[in-house]
Amino acid sequence: MHHDPGPVRPAALIENYHVTRHFLGLDSCLVSAARYNHPEKLSLSRDVLFSAVRSLVRKHAALCVCLADEGTPEPKFVRLESIDLSEVVRFVDQSSQELEKIIESEFLKPFDTTKTLWRLTILNGNTVLFVYHHCMGDGMSSTAFHRTLFRALNEEQPTGPDSFVEKVFTPGDTALVDPIEHLTDVTPPWLTVIREVLKLFIPPSWTSAARSWTGNDVPSFESLPSPLKTHARAIRFSAKDVATLTSLCRSHNATITSALYFLITTSLSHTIQNPPYLTEKSNICASIPVSLRPQTGASKDAICDHPSSVTLYTPINATFSWKDATSLASTLRAHSQSQFREPRTQIGLLKFLYGKYEAFFKGKLDRKRDAALELSNVGRFELDEPNEPGSGWQIEDVAFAQCNAVVGPAITANVASAPGGNMTLVFTWGDSAVESGLVDAFITKFKDQASEILESHAD
Repeated sequence: MHHDPGPVRPAALIENYHVTRHFLGLDSCLVSAARYNHPEKLSLSRDVLFSAVRSLVRKHAALCVCLADEGTPEPKFVRLESIDLSEVVRFVDQSSQELEKIIESEFLKPFDTTKTLWRLTILNGNTVLFVYHHCMGDGMSSTAFHRTLFRALNEEQPTGPDSFVEKVFTPGDTALVDPIEHLTDVTPPWLTVIREVLKLFIPPSWTSAARSWTGNDVPSFESLPSPLKTHARAIRFSAKDVATLTSLCRSHNATITSALYFLITTSLSHTIQNPPYLTEKSNICASIPVSLRPQTGASKDAICDHPSSVTLYTPINATFSWKDATSLASTLRAHSQSQFREPRTQIGLLKFLYGKYEAFFKGKLDRKRDAALELSNVGRFELDEPNEPGSGWQIEDVAFAQCNAVVGPAITANVASAPGGNMTLVFTWGDSAVESGLVDAFITKFKDQASEILESHAD
């Protein structure tokens, strides 16, 4: 028996934020890539993959919904009666060696939100790209998807006529993970509310933001680029290099995220302290996303949208310091604690938009950009029970990237690490956000600084 599709629930605070940003053409998708390998040289054929993906659809309600009432204050998630995998899964004759181009291509394809809010692109060599709408999942959802796919591939899948069926009927009892505000208190203190209101009246020149380098101003609605071009550049670190960096971080009571943050900001500082990109600004405004799952209780295997972020104003300084990295690590640890309210109250402040998300985003156009940088680290891909070497499917490389290049940070650094320890950084930036020449110079300096630190502490 197949149930009629219908509303699952309204989009909640942060989900509505991401729905509207996509609806206005200011964002397209997130991309998570994983390269799978099998000791018997098996390939992810349609038969193998479709059988596994069918089981994922039955486990993850987020894969079973579309959107309704976009462009209104109250968009809704609606259950799809069925999903045609032949329309969602695409096999392309390209390899992971072309990952940057492929990510850029995916960014050019916003979703038809009357259909699934996700798709898969399969490359030669068993690389799977999970591409999804931000309203259905945060960065951690990317690893949740691949972890579930990994398990499904290694489970014995049923064979027979049904294993080749492309259409999947979704469960009638589809229930999305509850939104953040239903699972934890996001009410902002009145002092926080008053501070945010005062920002509306304080002259911009009095604020830290006025002294921040944030790339180019956000373009006006009339001058928005079409198509929305977002660039991607991938930098890979070997497992040995990551182990060296991890050891250094531990010896300084720092973390990979805090060390990368200052490697990035000092490299960017060097670039904008010298011609032709010399600036008179004194700091870099940046953000680091943090997961609210510890506060909401959402499983690491859940596909849901439970993020927040930490905003930082970092002095422009081209010298890397472990002391700075240690201090930031302490700050990030505090923000991850369940009793720490600030990340949750950032979500609660969205209540005061009273559903006027479209006006909120349009108010950001033709103005100074909010931030120069975002550093998003989805962490190391963890497997509950990794297969013994030489048996079953393995995951060897992972990468993560996100678009948000119009009103978002000028440059986004996306970090993901594979089970074997190797790590990939994908830098993304929009044509209108910052000059590509500046990013090229910044990345060159970043690679040089990272190499110096690793070589100076090599065994």
